[in-house]
Formats: sequence, structure tokens, C-alpha cells
Amino acid sequence: MSTTPTTPDCRLRYPPTTIDFANAVGLTGQDHDNYPSANQQPRFDWMRMTLIGLLANQASYHEPTQYREGSWWFDLNTLTIKIRRNDLWVPAAEALLVDVDQQGQPITMADAYATIKTLLGYRPSATFSGHSNNPNVQFIPLPQPLLAAAGTDSRPFVWINGKLADPRKTQFAGGPPSSIQLLGGLTLQPTDTFTVLIISLNSNMFYQPEVIV
Repeated sequence: MSTTPTTPDCRLRYPPTTIDFANAVGLTGQDHDNYPSANQQPRFDWMRMTLIGLLANQASYHEPTQYREGSWWFDLNTLTIKIRRNDLWVPAAEALLVDVDQQGQPITMADAYATIKTLLGYRPSATFSGHSNNPNVQFIPLPQPLLAAAGTDSRPFVWINGKLADPRKTQFAGGPPSSIQLLGGLTLQPTDTFTVLIISLNSNMFYQPEVIV
């Protein structure tokens, strides 16, 4: 039968007897284990540094050298909050509890975001424009930096000479997608201009039957 460990235990508490830090709290091997030493006058600069560190969540460009499991760090390189978890500095979202699963395991904010992102099929939106120098062009190549926007959970919308082409006549081609294919006799001719907008779109929301009004 498993038992709950007694250390580390970093809760605030003020017992009438002297706290046994080694056995009742837990040691880290870091400098703060010995500050201040017994019968030692606390240094004012160290006390001030401790207060500043607490107020600013140890905001710095370098990882803190003094920490415990659960310590916060405001990373000035990315202007984001991180937390010490399983002996690593991880995004705070990986330690923020939002629910538990059917097995009683924690679901963090990071877990929830990953699930929502998968369900929504999110991809970044992208756009680019150009023109044709050739007749009867059926394929518009995707610029390399925009390839991540193309997939089964997104759709290309193409304007030709300022007029939106029927979205049912434009689709991604290649696996993974590397171009946009024009269908149903739709082509680009010399001097034609085009603009492409790629947006994340659930396939259930792309209605293809003809709507008659």
C-alpha cells in the first residue's frame, strides 16, 4: 500500500519548536538550504534579494539557481511564466490543473489546449498574391514559408482578377500539399492576377451541394 511522502513540504508554518529543515521540509543542495545559518544574523542584501525575487518571480534572462519544485520563473527572454516541474522549467500551462480524467489523472491547461487544437483542426491562416505569365495554368505553387497552413483541415480560396472563384473548384494538390489546383475548367491566362487566402476550416462546415434561392 503506497503512502504519501512527508518531504518535500514547503508549506508556510510556524511551530513553537525549531523546524527540522532536513527531515520536515527537505533539502536541495542549493545555497538557500543554509541561509541563514543557526545563530547567524541575516544579511540585509540577501534578505532584500529574497524579497525582490519573490515579488518578480525571479524575473531574469538566465534560469534561477535557487528553486524548489513548484517555483515560478518569469523568463525575460520570452516574457512568459515558467514553473519548476519534475526538475525542469516548463510553461506554466503544464502545471495548471483544469480537470481530472476518468482515471483520476490530472488534465493541465496545456493538455486541454492540445485537445482543443486537435478537435478544431487549427492551422494558421495565410495569404499570397501573384500573376500568370503562361496560358492555361492549373496549378499555383505554394510559397515555401506558407506550407504549414495547407492541409486537410484548411481550404484555399482564390480570387482571379479580383473575382472570387467558386471554392468548390479550388483544392490543395500534392502530399503533403505543395500547390493549389484549379478545377472544372478554371485556369490562369497570361496577365491574370490572383490572390490566395488559406484559412482553417472544418470539413463539416464546407458545404458543397448547390444552394438554390
